[in-house]
Amino acid sequence: MTDADRARVERLLAEAARGAAYPPPPALRARVLASLAAERARAGGRPAVARGRRRTVLTAVAALVAAFALAAVAAIPPARTAVAEFFGLVAGERIERGAVVPSNLPAPARPDQFARPAGLTEAAAALGAEVPLPADYGTPEGIFIVAYGGHPLVILQYPTFDLWETRGESFVVVKRVPADAILSIETVRGRPAYWIESRAYEVRFFGPDGVEVLGARRTVDRHALIWRGEELYYRIETELPLGAARDVAASLP
Repeated sequence: MTDADRARVERLLAEAARGAAYPPPPALRARVLASLAAERARAGGRPAVARGRRRTVLTAVAALVAAFALAAVAAIPPARTAVAEFFGLVAGERIERGAVVPSNLPAPARPDQFARPAGLTEAAAALGAEVPLPADYGTPEGIFIVAYGGHPLVILQYPTFDLWETRGESFVVVKRVPADAILSIETVRGRPAYWIESRAYEVRFFGPDGVEVLGARRTVDRHALIWRGEELYYRIETELPLGAARDVAASLP
């Protein structure tokens, strides 16, 4: 962990602590002292070994304390949101909240400007499975396919939202959102989901090698609901409010 990462974790935990009602802390002191005493007794006349073992014990204790702190934080919704921004709850998704969004972003593009049109049969072949359609919305107005770093993504275009679907698991989508963006942790059918409510923000796509995929960077000027279903990664880009977007998402497997 870098110094910057450590500082951010400390800041997130400090923010969480301000509104937290912490459970009673675990009784670690007696356990730690007993462990150190046992190590000294086993080490005998080998102080260097004892010191090495003591460091191991202290490292384990530090990990235990960190795990306890994170468990306490996870029980508090505002804290859970803050920590999730750093650690990530939706596989393949990373959100850089508060990042400076470039002022020279290109105009937001709709699927027909960067993806190729396709039919449901071709889209199903790209997904490797039948294309899930949201209930009560009928056939999409447009179906598109775009491949980023060898990962095909299917985009279903409806009047009030675009629905992205893919089976890929080794990519990372990075969103750089303004500091004043509304970011919350939601659930879709019991699974964690991100909700982003913001003006224009930047989206980048990274392949399994960690290298940004050229030509995949784009601008989004709509809200987004992001989650993983039973087999697919989904993203809804929409003008709909959260409740309506979540209703669409709840109808997908």
